[in-house]
Parts: sequence; C-alpha cells; structure tokens
Amino acid sequence: MLGNQFFKEGKVNDAIEFYSRAIEKDPTVPALYANRAQCYLKLEKWAEALDNCTVGLQSAGSNTSLMTKLYYRKGLAEKQLKDFKAARASFEKGIELEPTNDSLKKELDSLVWAEKKSARRTREKQPIRTQPQKKSLKIPIEVVDKLPSIYSNTPAPASSTKETRRAKSTFEPPTEPLSQFLLTQLMRSSEVDLPYVYDYILTVTPNTFRDVHSSSGINYDVIDFVLDAIIYKASEASESIDWVQNAVQIIRAISTCPRFGIAKVFTSSEKVQSALKVLEPKISSTLHAEIKKILT
Repeated sequence: MLGNQFFKEGKVNDAIEFYSRAIEKDPTVPALYANRAQCYLKLEKWAEALDNCTVGLQSAGSNTSLMTKLYYRKGLAEKQLKDFKAARASFEKGIELEPTNDSLKKELDSLVWAEKKSARRTREKQPIRTQPQKKSLKIPIEVVDKLPSIYSNTPAPASSTKETRRAKSTFEPPTEPLSQFLLTQLMRSSEVDLPYVYDYILTVTPNTFRDVHSSSGINYDVIDFVLDAIIYKASEASESIDWVQNAVQIIRAISTCPRFGIAKVFTSSEKVQSALKVLEPKISSTLHAEIKKILT
C-alpha cells in the first residue's frame, strides 16, 4: 500500500496527500481518516488529527479494532489540545472496546498528571502552551491501517511540472517488446530521461498495451503515464503531430483492458483535463468527444 509505505519511510506529507486523494474518491472509508489522523499526530497537528478521528468514527460502524485506534488517536489529540475531559472520555470509550489495551490504560493514567500540571500552571499564572516543545512525541500505536485493495492504486503525489527544454540523456529505446516489467521500469525513469521515454511510449503499437494487461488488468498509473506523455509532447515547440493519432489509438486500446473502469476512477482528473485540452485543437471534435467519454 503506497500511502502506508510513505508513512513507514517518513514521508508523512506524501502519505497525507495519498490518503486525501483516496478520500476524494470515496469519503466513506474510515480507515483512510484513521491513517490520515496518524500522519497528523506524527506532524503534531493536533486539530487536524482530531477532525479526522471524529469523521472516521462516524463511519467506523462495528469495526471494533478500528474504532479503538480512532478513540486512542482522538484522545491523544485532545490531550495535546488540553481538552482533558474529552481526552478522558475518548480513552475510556477505547478501553470499553478493548479492555486489555495497555496503551489506552497508560494514556488514561497519564491524564491525572497532565491535569495537575495544567492546574498548577494556571495557579502560577503561567501561560499554557498550546503547542508542546519541539520534542518528538512517541505514539505507541503507530501502524497505519491496511486499506482495501482498491486503494493500492491510488495516485502518489504529482511531481513538479516538467521543463519543455530537454537535457541530454543516455536513454535508448528498448529493443525488446513492451512488457509489464519494462513498462514499470520506464515509468521510473529519471527526469532527464522522461522526455525521451515519452517519445518512445507514444510510438508503441497501441494494441500492445491491451495485450500486456490482458490478464492482470490495467492500473491507474499506466493511464497517468500515457497522459503525462501526451501533455509533455503537446508542450514542445515542434509542429509535428505525428504522435497524436497513435496516442489516440493507445487510449482506445487501454480502455479495452480489464479493470479500466476502476483504474480510471483513480486517474488524476487534472491530467485527464490537461490531456483533453491539448488534444482538442489537434483532433476532430467527434474524436475528441470519444476520447473524453473514454477518460471521464
């Protein structure tokens, strides 16, 4: 799961963007809010974490394990926001669901000390910090939850806009037929090589995409990759449009692949609109309408 991998690698902001994009596609999955809440806790953004826990609990249903995590994370956020009464209620609800959860019990016990410390500061008329000192907060339950398999293809954060002026590259078009493995390698090309990879990918025989994905089905990232190639090629100053018709045929071909309907749901809507925009002056209105229907 890409979002979970980002979190494990410490790329918390990327993980947040991943979960946010997944939520845009389906806002009813509580695990997405639980995972995003965990990310916000890691960044010490307590209010955002609290909001995500609250929304997640509204749709968690009877998932006891997930509800326990949400109450735990909600309590942590409330504790840091000095809402000790609410934090106590959250920890207690979590313990009701999992009476043997030591992390919840430990946090509930710690509230006594936190409340006394806060009261002492008030008596001494010292300002209460709304944010803790810059010290890493250790959160016992730090594992983000596994999401349904459909979210394995949720897009990673988009890369920055590519320059239209090409740098020198050592990339050479592959001599072997396109395969899933080769396509994956091409999609991981460096920024320097990508313009040349786009040249190559838009010359591939369209039905090759269908053949390559006939068994496993197509993923959103392949669609995004083709759209990136189209957008980049259209941004170049060259007047040649030899690639356009093949690009259109590639889109037609991938639309016949298994799982295309699901994959296009997770395809970047921004890229779809950009590709449609750059193709519009290069193809007939009838053909443009067909491609728009396929992609949207």
